[in-house]
Amino acid sequence: MSRKHQIRVVAFGDSITEATHQAPEARWPAILNLTIQTHFSDCVITIINAGVGGNTTREGLRRIEKDVTSHEPHLVLAEFGNDIVQPVLSEEIRLILSTHKEQHPCKNLPTA
Repeated sequence: MSRKHQIRVVAFGDSITEATHQAPEARWPAILNLTIQTHFSDCVITIINAGVGGNTTREGLRRIEKDVTSHEPHLVLAEFGNDIVQPVLSEEIRLILSTHKEQHPCKNLPTA
């Protein structure tokens, strides 16, 4: 019997990610999980929904250790649409993410 690859993904963001107004299976992290699992049956994908409604990148950074790093993810998908509604400049977002990246043990991983 072959062992399946274990892959942890954290969906990190605001209300679009949290999506409490939708059934759990209709939220984008669940749909993504099903889609990936369909194409990569040799992997066990775990997608952790770490969305919190109303958050901007600033608020997200305050909870990044608890909601992201603690899961030791292989991949993080970040979505913060509230940065547009509650203006957070793109330069500030880059600074926030690069600051965290320098403090994180996986700092050599690429970010976009």
